[in-house]
Amino acid sequence: MSPRTARTALITAVTLVALGFVAGSALANNWLTSNAKKAGDRDVYFWQCNLNDTVHDHFHHNDAHDIDPTDISTHLAHDCDIRDVGVEDATYGLDDPQGFYHCHELHSADVCDKGEVHINLSYPKLPEDPDHTRSVVCEEIGHSVGLGHRSDRDSCMKSPSADSDSNHLDGHDKGHLDNHY
Repeated sequence: MSPRTARTALITAVTLVALGFVAGSALANNWLTSNAKKAGDRDVYFWQCNLNDTVHDHFHHNDAHDIDPTDISTHLAHDCDIRDVGVEDATYGLDDPQGFYHCHELHSADVCDKGEVHINLSYPKLPEDPDHTRSVVCEEIGHSVGLGHRSDRDSCMKSPSADSDSNHLDGHDKGHLDNHY
């Protein structure tokens, strides 16, 4: 290949990657990548271990209204046997976030076989404020199935800096899940 042909091919490849990134970002801007992992496949087994009653109820609300209507098939258990995603709450202290998702066992580079959603009851609004609790639970469950933050304030997957207490996934989030699973 001549140097001119190689340079043209390189410019074309870089342009296509850039165009793909811009075009794909409209739908892919809140899909987790690299360090953030999603749970298993479309059959996601959630276990709930000794949850505070309020957090437990909000988890069921989130599952019924946000995850279950997507192409993900959820299976719920009320025991402490990790399957795909464990949901637990505890008092972690104010130095930790209100909630977080942590992968414990990888299936591959971008798929988590076993992980846990943690809800931090150290914060004053958790679990006393139902809307705030539901928002935190929704966001962390969203992370567990692969969603990342986005700037839209109408979704529980909002950026941490967004001033919103939305407590549901929106159509954009559900579209990501349906397209992925």
